Amino acid sequence: MSSESQAILLNAIPLLVGAALYLLSAGVLGPAFRRARETGRESELPLASIFVCVGAAMAIVGVLVLLHREPLAGNAWVSLAAVSLAVLPAVLFLVRRGDRNAARRGHIGEEETGAQPRRERMATLAGELARAQDGESIAELLLAAATEGLEVEFASLALIEGTTATGLAARLDGRSLPWPGELQVDLERQPSGIATAVFEVAPLAVYDLASSPAGDRELAEAIGARSGAWAPLVAGETVLAVLAVATRGQRAFPAEDLALLQELASGAAPALERTRSST
Repeated sequence: MSSESQAILLNAIPLLVGAALYLLSAGVLGPAFRRARETGRESELPLASIFVCVGAAMAIVGVLVLLHREPLAGNAWVSLAAVSLAVLPAVLFLVRRGDRNAARRGHIGEEETGAQPRRERMATLAGELARAQDGESIAELLLAAATEGLEVEFASLALIEGTTATGLAARLDGRSLPWPGELQVDLERQPSGIATAVFEVAPLAVYDLASSPAGDRELAEAIGARSGAWAPLVAGETVLAVLAVATRGQRAFPAEDLALLQELASGAAPALERTRSST
């Protein structure tokens, strides 16, 4: 093989391929750069700039080798090794980026697959709540959905009347409890998860009930619970009731769990408001 052929095959072509890979890497970062500008987050512009500069430099050198048909540094094979090392970062970047995108697509697919049964369950629950004739029936449906959907041992529903919360229904290990009507919480004088959900009109979770306000400690002692979460049932600007769930083992309820708990509560609020206004 002549020195001119070596220059073209071993230097010019690898340089131009490397230039294309670096410019492609910079193009891959383009959407991320635009998103960063829109959200005000730190962008990947410096990395993209490096890719563009290296790609342009390799393209220029590759074209010069094609024109002069002389190997770099007088040795095509040594130059090929140097060019290969220079191209390696772009190759690794594109491979890792591809793996990350594939993982993201898989995660999105899993979320969509898991969301479909959840939407179906919520639609079924909405239909059952619409047919419920009284608060007890609504509570039974809601508590069953909460214990199953969140995989908790305990769930309860307390009605809010002024500054007092009164237990309407409770469910433990799949069975109704006889005592909820005796449960009353003074929202202004007794700090509790129920009171917090009412006053903040937002869901909340407590990891350690033993160290929480007095009302929650009583709940923990009554059913042996160690962690709990609460969500308000709201109609307009009025909190009608509070849905509570608890577990015997300590559990940090993540944002997804609180979102589901609030979704269940919000779905039951119109039905509960209908039954209360008709009495």
